[in-house]
Amino acid sequence: MTLDNSFSRAGPTGFDKNQLTCRPQNSGGRRPLYQHSAPSEYFLIESQSERPHHPAAGCHQHYETRDWRRRDFTEPAEPCSTNLHSMRLTSLKLESVQDLLIAELRDLHNAEEQLVEALPKMAEAASSRELKSAFTHHLEETKKHVTRLDQVFENLNEKASGETCEAMKGLVKEGEEFIHAKGEPDVRDAGLIGAAQRVEHYEMAGYGTARTLAKRLGLHDIAQTLQKTLDEEAAADEKLTAVAEGNVNPSATKMAAK
Repeated sequence: MTLDNSFSRAGPTGFDKNQLTCRPQNSGGRRPLYQHSAPSEYFLIESQSERPHHPAAGCHQHYETRDWRRRDFTEPAEPCSTNLHSMRLTSLKLESVQDLLIAELRDLHNAEEQLVEALPKMAEAASSRELKSAFTHHLEETKKHVTRLDQVFENLNEKASGETCEAMKGLVKEGEEFIHAKGEPDVRDAGLIGAAQRVEHYEMAGYGTARTLAKRLGLHDIAQTLQKTLDEEAAADEKLTAVAEGNVNPSATKMAAK
């Protein structure tokens, strides 16, 4: 690969959107921006790292430092791809408050399912018996929460699947950092409690929203069911605070002071 450093820092123009090739430009007496008989791929250089950039393919990347260079190649450039696993395959369509309620409930259902998988790992990683017990107890509650949501979807004649809670994925991933953390067990326990309470606060916000929407739609039985789960999430959060303040945090502070 050869890099031509003589091109304008403004970047290449004149791409044919049907083919990733370039058309010569009138440079006003200067050397054309690109001269070639074979296709060319343009690179945007930032901090001495090369990153492919195809304006015609719809990829728009912006960096603080811009420097365009060209390399010649014989194979067509690969098109820019999108990671479909991290986004919806279809846009969320909300035409009514009922649509919003279903979307909120599906998000909560998937969040609870993820938590069912995560809580046993957190319980195993905890060194405090009281914290292990709190995680194990909430695991059983979480399984009941999934069952309640299944019943809610059955009453609404809707499917529970179809939504991935990206927020819970992130929270669980943060929790895994503490699960695998090295160092003092009491300090790690304090980190596990913080991670668990972030989860509880997210769920409390979600259930509060869903309950309020259900009330607005006159779905009072569903609203009561969601309120029951919301109360249990709040109780779990309070239990974690009690464990932290009663044993874990004081022990972690003593260990850190040594």
